[in-house]
Amino acid sequence: MRVLTFCAFVAMTAPAYTQTVPSAPSITAGPEQKGLRFDWEPVADATRYELEYKANADSVFAQIGNDYPASATSARFRLPLHLFDWTKARYRVAACNSAGCTRSNEVSVSELRRDAVVYVKASDSEPELQFGDEVDVTPDGLNFVVSAPHNSGQYLAEDSDGAAYVFGRRRDGTWFQRAKLSIPEPNVGALYGRAMRVSISADGNTVAVSVPSFEHSEFDSNRGEVYVFRFNGTTWARARLYTGYRSGFGSVLELNDAGDTLLTEDLFDRWLVYKLQDGAWNPVRMIQNPRGRFCSHPIFSGDGSVIAQHCGTRVTNNMNDVYLRTHSGSNWTTVHDVLIAASFPSTHFRTGFAIDDSGDTIALGSGRSYSTHPEDWPPPTTGDGKVTVFKRSSGVYTKVADLFPGVWRSDPYKGAFGFQIALSGDGNTLAIGDPLDNGLGAGPQSPPLAAGTVNTGAVYVYRFRDTWRLMSVMKPNYPDTRVSPYLKSFGADVDLNGNGHTLLVTDDAESSDATGVGGDGSNQGAVRSGAVWIY
Repeated sequence: MRVLTFCAFVAMTAPAYTQTVPSAPSITAGPEQKGLRFDWEPVADATRYELEYKANADSVFAQIGNDYPASATSARFRLPLHLFDWTKARYRVAACNSAGCTRSNEVSVSELRRDAVVYVKASDSEPELQFGDEVDVTPDGLNFVVSAPHNSGQYLAEDSDGAAYVFGRRRDGTWFQRAKLSIPEPNVGALYGRAMRVSISADGNTVAVSVPSFEHSEFDSNRGEVYVFRFNGTTWARARLYTGYRSGFGSVLELNDAGDTLLTEDLFDRWLVYKLQDGAWNPVRMIQNPRGRFCSHPIFSGDGSVIAQHCGTRVTNNMNDVYLRTHSGSNWTTVHDVLIAASFPSTHFRTGFAIDDSGDTIALGSGRSYSTHPEDWPPPTTGDGKVTVFKRSSGVYTKVADLFPGVWRSDPYKGAFGFQIALSGDGNTLAIGDPLDNGLGAGPQSPPLAAGTVNTGAVYVYRFRDTWRLMSVMKPNYPDTRVSPYLKSFGADVDLNGNGHTLLVTDDAESSDATGVGGDGSNQGAVRSGAVWIY
């Protein structure tokens, strides 16, 4: 008993141990796939570390996430590269114990902006594959599908053997090719030789692929084909949707998030809706253009509740009344029109078109159509591009914003702005492709850009916070140095996931000889092999 009492007395009367504040740590930064990594040397007496972040010049440092234990010497995380201030952002690490914290030097990550972009090629990439003709990403941003028409070195090539490539993201944040989905008879005719459409369901396990110029020998004409592939955990089972409609069947392809409703069209102004019923795809609705009206490229909201079209009345080779048309309600029978332009004649041409998951927000490009085909070059030089955003309230769509090319766009090809458009599922992030943008810079850039003399292409990223604000401009990591301007198509297609934190940009004319994910894109050893970038 005396011993226990003595020990207790000693413990109560011994002087407390006094800690000193740790020394300042030293931090370095490096790129990850769609993210950053920070490393520091261990500091004596530190019992924990804090990583701190300053978002821009007007911000103050704040801790990111939870404390790191004393044994930690690194931190890594993913971030939306297109919504990040690469120029002004700063990081530092604090070494801490009960006596306080000492902070490291501040680190800029500006030089890492290109290296953090995920660069994706087909595993069997080769010249003229045109990987990136079209792309579609799942709402969670974990899977996407890319089309590759493979035109064998010729526009309007016969006997092309295109395919769709499916990619996924691992738990560690790295990307890999899940599958290559080929059509059963690789025979693409001359009507739309370069087109192959793709769409993917929210779970990433249903993929629709169409070839609108597929030649059917039994009809001696280009009738088109649509296939739906379903992953059963082991293999991809294929279903065929061909129904005998006229030429161009599958020239548009939209799959809803659930993967059970599909929207397509043919070239004779008919929009066709299919539903998966008892294991079979059945047509449930056909929408015909009204007489005297011209509507193009219908799009499907993510939940499948709204079909939107861009329409007009034809006057010679121009449009007179130009309007947005939506179909909603039971079996998409409720029609609503919103007038966009009413001039005689109008120089308004529809380019990009996008809709959010609920169908409440729609973005429409209006400018001069841009083509990467040699016979269509040079493009028209009159008219500026514009993207108009519409919002639905109480069932009625109204215009809420007009967006225009950057002030640095002083060349005559501003009509390419809005060539392709993507809206995030929540309707709060907008990506606008401009394959002929002449701004300087490589990788993610903060606007405004300095004007250059070469049309290298760009994707503008807007974010809605009370109003639409231009957040950043994506430029090619390695601008194309080929002389032929029509081969430059960075922004040929764009797509955003549900919350807008994952952006995909394609260039089906990109020409490096890399294969797979993370290769060397600085060379031009495989003409028009194509590529996709993930931001």
